[in-house]
Amino acid sequence: MKTIFLCFFCLFTIGCTHQSSQENCVEIGSADSICLQKELYTLHKYVDSIIKIDTILQQRFHCFGAGLTKDKVSIDFQDIPEDSFESFQSAFKKEIVDSPLLEFNIMTDITMDIEIIPTTETKQPSHTTSFVLQPTPRNIPTGEAISSALLSMKTEYDYYPLSTTEVKMIVTNYSQQEYTCGNGYSLAYYNDNKQQWETLPTDPVIEDVGWILQPEHPSNEQTIKLYTSEVPNRAGKYRIYKAFNRDTKIAYAEFELISSEQHQKLLDKIMQYHANHAKARVMVNLNSWGFSENDTLYMDWMVNSAELRDEFRQKVLNYSAIIINDGKTDVPTYFNEPMHMDTFGIRMYTEKAMYPVNTESVSVRIVNRSGRRISMGSSYLVLRKEGEKWLSLPGATVWTLELHWVPSNKIYPFPISLYPSLNAITPGVYRVVKKIDIGNNCHNWYFTAEFRIGNGTEEQDILNKEPSSKPLSEVEEETDMDIAYEVVEEMPEYPGGMSALLDFIQNNLQHDKANSPKRVIVQFIIDERGNISKPIILRSINPELDKEALRIVSLMPQWKPGRQNGKAERVRYTLPIIFNPSIKESDMI
Repeated sequence: MKTIFLCFFCLFTIGCTHQSSQENCVEIGSADSICLQKELYTLHKYVDSIIKIDTILQQRFHCFGAGLTKDKVSIDFQDIPEDSFESFQSAFKKEIVDSPLLEFNIMTDITMDIEIIPTTETKQPSHTTSFVLQPTPRNIPTGEAISSALLSMKTEYDYYPLSTTEVKMIVTNYSQQEYTCGNGYSLAYYNDNKQQWETLPTDPVIEDVGWILQPEHPSNEQTIKLYTSEVPNRAGKYRIYKAFNRDTKIAYAEFELISSEQHQKLLDKIMQYHANHAKARVMVNLNSWGFSENDTLYMDWMVNSAELRDEFRQKVLNYSAIIINDGKTDVPTYFNEPMHMDTFGIRMYTEKAMYPVNTESVSVRIVNRSGRRISMGSSYLVLRKEGEKWLSLPGATVWTLELHWVPSNKIYPFPISLYPSLNAITPGVYRVVKKIDIGNNCHNWYFTAEFRIGNGTEEQDILNKEPSSKPLSEVEEETDMDIAYEVVEEMPEYPGGMSALLDFIQNNLQHDKANSPKRVIVQFIIDERGNISKPIILRSINPELDKEALRIVSLMPQWKPGRQNGKAERVRYTLPIIFNPSIKESDMI
């Protein structure tokens, strides 16, 4: 419990009832009138106590207590739109209390109207004095600034939409000394044009509550209202000031209101963090993000956990209006579709049968011996076996719009990520699942490759064994099928780069074999050592030009091999060979 001292004294006179000395006689009213007054007092006491002890109800209904008139208990909603009045009234009746003795009003300012009601009906006239309290700017306090290492004042978020009406502030004592203050505060806006801080209206009613921030109970919170009806919100920086230790020391919390024109500023903060920390798990976790027509930043995450939300706010962007995954929390999802490892001459498997627990990615191969061309997209699922079920692990949900075609007697290799920074990759049995279109068949075919994540002695066994989980005869068969990646993380590179490659082709190609500009497209495999093998013509012009294009490929030196996950791999490379008869032999170097 926070240590709070209440001083309990009145800050102002609410109202007084004046009666003339001649009006001292009281007539006894009917029993019904007395009963009504008792019901009013009972209802008022009940409703008022419920509202005043529940700050959540106060914030939700914009109401801070119940009033009492001669024949009604009044509920005053503060500063709500008129078109919301009916919904507020209905919700109050449904969730708190419903009585014909209740009346509801909309209050646009803080007005105190208290009328003393006698316990019996009387003809004595009463006079009510009303006080309208206006929000008041307060001067920025002066004093010695407290180091943030000793005492921190922060708002719940660093950035808020321009439409914000309330900001929560947290004060935390990190020192071993005691700090005291009250509920009073000052609010200021930084005027860029004038290069100065301007004070803004604050709560006109400040409860005399003392805060004592001791090392044993170091934190307290306060909700600060922005009186937009007095001074409209402006985009820019704001500060909340508080004075401590009998006004000898000061501290402040700073936040910023963002207009719709400044949304790009928040997006740039995300991109800047990504540029410097691309492999940080809060960045790996992001699929997509952006603003819609309002001030809400919608984000799609692989994993939506409280831990990752806190980490994102601390490291990347602390904005109040963020909705992640449409507000849905993560729930376990199990894959229940039939899965196939080898059917119709199509087989899918991983490069190894077992991987260590720190594995980040796994290489998968699909072998097509079906006698037909098959196709698939870029998406896949990773599953972990739990009992007899297969739990789907969080992964990327945004994929490139690609369609991969695999002819018969060809192999399609692709890598999959396990996202170990997001998922608990524990020892067990795992599967990769990919949907494959096998031709004119309306059935959904899900092919799978199974592997294990091991630990301890199992991992040592992995290092001592053949890296492939397949029989050697199958490995040899795949070599004959020209297995090669179409795309890898680091594509093969000609010595000196692309410009050197173009120079080599121009200087060695016999351009005069063509009567006009022609283009022949060749394809070849660059192996793990950078050697070129198996060149073929993908687009032919005529046999003479095809032969010359293949001759140029045969003259090429070793390339820098392509790499996937840091390992050199065979890559299929496509290259256009352009014949230009206008290039003379004298132009060649």
